[in-house]
Amino acid sequence: MAVLEAVAAEAVKLVTAEVAGAVFTGGKRLVKAIRERVGGQLGPERLEQAVLTHLKDDPEWAERISLLLTQTREPQNTLVVEPPCDPFFDREEARTYAPDTGVFVIAGRPGSGRTALARRIAADRMARSPFPAVEIDLDQHRDGQALAFSRLKESLLKDLGVPPGEIASDAWALDRQLTSLLLTTRLLLILRNVRGTREIAPFAVGSGANLVIVTTAELTTELRMAYPRYAMLGPLDAGAGWTMLASRCGAAVLAAEPAATQRLLDICDHLPHAITRVAEVLDRRRGRPGAVADFVERLDAVGVAEVDDVVRQALDQIFAGLPAESVAGCAILAAHPGPDFTYESATALLGVSADPLLDRLTDVGVLSSVGHGRKRLHHDVRKYVGVQTDPEAALRRLLDHYCDRVVAADLADDPNRLRRYRHRDVVASGTAAEEFARLDRERPVLLDLTREAVRYGWHHEVCQLSGALEVLLNKKGGYHWYAALNEHALASADALAAEGATALAARVHMMQARVYTLMNIFDKAKAELDTAVPLIPDDDRQLRSSFLEFAGRLAEEWAKARGANDFTEAIGFFTRAIEIDTAIGDTRAFGIHVRMLANVLIEAGRPGEARTVLERAVTVSSGRNLARLRMVMAKAEVRMGNLAVARAALDSANAILVADGATQYNWELEECEAEYAVTAKRTSEARDRLRGLVEAAFRTGHPRAERYLARLRQLERR
Repeated sequence: MAVLEAVAAEAVKLVTAEVAGAVFTGGKRLVKAIRERVGGQLGPERLEQAVLTHLKDDPEWAERISLLLTQTREPQNTLVVEPPCDPFFDREEARTYAPDTGVFVIAGRPGSGRTALARRIAADRMARSPFPAVEIDLDQHRDGQALAFSRLKESLLKDLGVPPGEIASDAWALDRQLTSLLLTTRLLLILRNVRGTREIAPFAVGSGANLVIVTTAELTTELRMAYPRYAMLGPLDAGAGWTMLASRCGAAVLAAEPAATQRLLDICDHLPHAITRVAEVLDRRRGRPGAVADFVERLDAVGVAEVDDVVRQALDQIFAGLPAESVAGCAILAAHPGPDFTYESATALLGVSADPLLDRLTDVGVLSSVGHGRKRLHHDVRKYVGVQTDPEAALRRLLDHYCDRVVAADLADDPNRLRRYRHRDVVASGTAAEEFARLDRERPVLLDLTREAVRYGWHHEVCQLSGALEVLLNKKGGYHWYAALNEHALASADALAAEGATALAARVHMMQARVYTLMNIFDKAKAELDTAVPLIPDDDRQLRSSFLEFAGRLAEEWAKARGANDFTEAIGFFTRAIEIDTAIGDTRAFGIHVRMLANVLIEAGRPGEARTVLERAVTVSSGRNLARLRMVMAKAEVRMGNLAVARAALDSANAILVADGATQYNWELEECEAEYAVTAKRTSEARDRLRGLVEAAFRTGHPRAERYLARLRQLERR
């Protein structure tokens, strides 16, 4: 029986009894409310139909009648649910979203804290308005997989105060008796471990005035449609997970090993039950050096399910209820590189639309959203399903997906940029800026995928990834990440060099030298350039010019690090590169190399020469290269005291970089602003900017922090 139909039937029954002389608590108020709306001269059947019509047409009146019904029976104030765990962590959004009346569904995999949240919400509601509450675990009323409805209803009637001898014996009467009690009792009902709408309906008839909280392991489409107020429980917030762990094993244990603690929480998927169980282990190991890291090493290999029977049994239950194709799809998904994925990458990996599988895994609570449309398969699920089959074909599909994307973005960004990787016939689906912004969020995936691709011998594709991702390095930074990715690419490049692709191999080694230079690891940068130089074909003058650029940058940065003021070697490298650019008509490279030469001339104390050189490159530079040219112009003008010209150049550079979405040069721009402030005698502003640079460099461990700190100390002595 639907809720409003049940309310109408029960209300008319009580009105009829009240009119006949029976007396009920609050009965007169109910009679008055119905007569004011419907009138008093109708027979029971017509009255019920009229009441139902008004209930459907006027939700506020329906809520009022439902509430009046619950006031016609004396409450059983002795009924209570188990108290919530204390302290209670996180889930604030779900607690706020839960309604005061109706059906509220809490879904999540076992161990996600469904019952704890249900009890917390019950306590919240009862603190505001005390009334009886009942909690029922439906799994305790099953015969095999089927719910024993009659036995469950009898149990609930007993909880509601009906003596066993007065409980109806046949199914129809039992149903009517329970419906009547649920409609006329102010009650909060918790139904745990529900398996579909059919198991909720008999107990939801009183939800017009009461709250029914349902917990379920699978949020099916049927449940979503029938009960739109629901919460799908995923991981706890990072801070809540740490606090929960610390509350059980001690904050000092975790504070001593912050990185290992974060990894431990990730392995637990930030789920309450898993956190609780690992906390028990750590609590027994207090005082042992490296206890968290040792435990993480074990869990990383086997997963939480192998050290906790409850987690293992929960996963057994989840996967026993999934169809075979979902289990097989999950095993393929477990092979996805990196910690998370998108719908598009999952589809590429699976070879078919990922929607059906992702929906099913979401419904059973083993898939979490991590923002920006990305999903994460829980760590213990990855370990549980393992890799059932050889993932080579799936990984190849995924590799092609990413190669198409990164190469298309590279070509869209600048079709004339120096490349030596094998061409792919692709077109970007959006702008280069949009695609690189998405790829920026997929760095862990790209790193792991590159490693896997090398293992399978897909060397050209590996070099396509590393080559095209040079642009991501230029736009967004990430030196350590690119160095790690390109380290894998070096193995592929060397393999291809043996097959004759020496220009490609030279470029990969040159890029490794470049990133080492940016990281101030100069000896390794020199070694990579030494490896690259004999690989450059004699007729590849463009690549030779690029090599001279990288050699010049290494010479410049190495001289700065030594505190030397002799930039002769760097000036020589850049000058030779410019000569090649001029000879082959490469205006793009010419603009870049002129800017680099001018920068070194400024460092060498020759700003006038730098300005003359820069004027040659303005008309052939664009985008972020023009922005960087403007920054060097500003530096030259600042050195010569031309502050108005410098200000205009800095403003122009900033506008170009913002429009291009290039954040990699923010440090360089801020450094220019600091020097401008010094020359303009705005010492306080200069100190603030340099302090910000020092702090940012220290946060990332970048060696340029020492240079910024030295400049800051100079200012402090003024």
